[in-house]
Amino acid sequence: MEQIRKEEALAVRLDRFKLDTRSDFAGLALPLDSEGGQLQWSFVAGNTNRRYERMRVKRGRGLAGMAWQIGRLLTWDASMEETAVKAPEKRSLYLDCPLLLAEGLKAAAAVPVRSGGVGNDWLLLVGRRTPEAYSVTEIAYVQACAAELRDLI
Repeated sequence: MEQIRKEEALAVRLDRFKLDTRSDFAGLALPLDSEGGQLQWSFVAGNTNRRYERMRVKRGRGLAGMAWQIGRLLTWDASMEETAVKAPEKRSLYLDCPLLLAEGLKAAAAVPVRSGGVGNDWLLLVGRRTPEAYSVTEIAYVQACAAELRDLI
């Protein structure tokens, strides 16, 4: 019963963070197995389809995987398209992240959270379907949201 309450609290907070950041989508990826080799999208808000259920986050692949691998926040927005033409590795942050493509997100921020121990890392991603980049204030709020969610897990 306590696990159900915890999951409900996570879902409610995730939806609130989505609204507070003026995002169209928010997702929380948790370890797929005890080794922590991949993450899966366990909680989402604002999804337009259910494809996220089959998607995995792999270290170093796409925006989410790269943020998870290097252990710091990464963002993507439409203004990076011009840069990506000159630096294809930046374009792969978008193209190699199936969640961004499936949900039609044009701006996103991915925040990894290290909670100690192997298999305990997870990831918070928020995104917009418009090309409006996240402001510094919104990014700080997303990082605070990740810390708040860490305390619930």
